[in-house]
Amino acid sequence: MTSTSSSSTDPSSPGAPALVLEGARRDAQWALAHEDRIVGGRIKDRGAAERLATEVEGGLRELGLAAPQIAQVIVGIGPGSYAGLRIVLAFAKGITHALGAKIVAVPSLQAMLRDVDLAIARGEAVPAHARRIAMMNAFGGQLFAAGGGVKDDAYTPASFNAALGEGHDVLGVIDGELPMRGELAVPAYFDLRTVERDLPFGVLAIGREMIARGDFADVTTLLPRYGQASSAELKANGIA
Repeated sequence: MTSTSSSSTDPSSPGAPALVLEGARRDAQWALAHEDRIVGGRIKDRGAAERLATEVEGGLRELGLAAPQIAQVIVGIGPGSYAGLRIVLAFAKGITHALGAKIVAVPSLQAMLRDVDLAIARGEAVPAHARRIAMMNAFGGQLFAAGGGVKDDAYTPASFNAALGEGHDVLGVIDGELPMRGELAVPAYFDLRTVERDLPFGVLAIGREMIARGDFADVTTLLPRYGQASSAELKANGIA
């Protein structure tokens, strides 16, 4: 994937050096993007706390950049892995504050759906279905899901199947195993690990669009999606 933006290092320019982070999935992902160059990868087995800073430092060397040149931080905010989001968002906010960078917050399930569009653009074979729904393990017998007419929320398998409504021509977009797959009325799945080559392309693409709009977040108040109550929790507390 390449950027078509200019070489400006203005923090509001989509072409400025950007650190891209995603901790919602089981494997943390990171990238550094500047103009038409991008480096990065996955940190497997929940090793982000130990390895993230070292990996990013290596990426800066590969691009010939120094940390103070990072003008933008693009971070996935979930929902997803509690530990992964906590580690990655803390790192993102620390870098943003220390360097005076701009930060944008990308919904992780929407980024997964964008990953499919980008895979198709690269010529990958993606099953054709009327609806695509990003899905992720929420643990406790639940899943996070969004897209294809399904509200971005946490579901039990039964409530998810009810939310599908009529017509199940659905492609489930996942990143790794989804333990409750057998209980879901989803006929086909597309695992992003097989095509994404480890880089958080979807987070970067949406983040670049947000930067172009000037849709920056406040680093002092930014929370991951696990800090927000689901509709089921709000209903149980008489709020919704």
